[in-house]
Amino acid sequence: MQSCHYRNDSPQLVILRCTGASGFFLEKVIFPWDDWCFDGPSGSRVEIWTYGAAGVELRHAMDVEELHSEARNDPEWGLDQPSPQHSASLMEPRRGSAGSPSAGIAVAR
Repeated sequence: MQSCHYRNDSPQLVILRCTGASGFFLEKVIFPWDDWCFDGPSGSRVEIWTYGAAGVELRHAMDVEELHSEARNDPEWGLDQPSPQHSASLMEPRRGSAGSPSAGIAVAR
């Protein structure tokens, strides 16, 4: 398997399709200016499709090796780690006066 990286540099949604041996198939919609990391078997074919005036159109086709990346396929790759104070505030629920996370929420009936 190849670790791959694709960046959608267009202002349109694109559809990435990767097909390979043994029935391997991967399809993903990628938003404008988004990055996506994925694993694909060596020798796979990658196609980038977009929407045009006549419907869905093939924009680019390449071998998976052209998208090879040294980085691991890890959702945390390339992201700055939050500071300890910031990550703690994300992990701890806000407590209401009664000590439960929802105690401060009023429900209209």
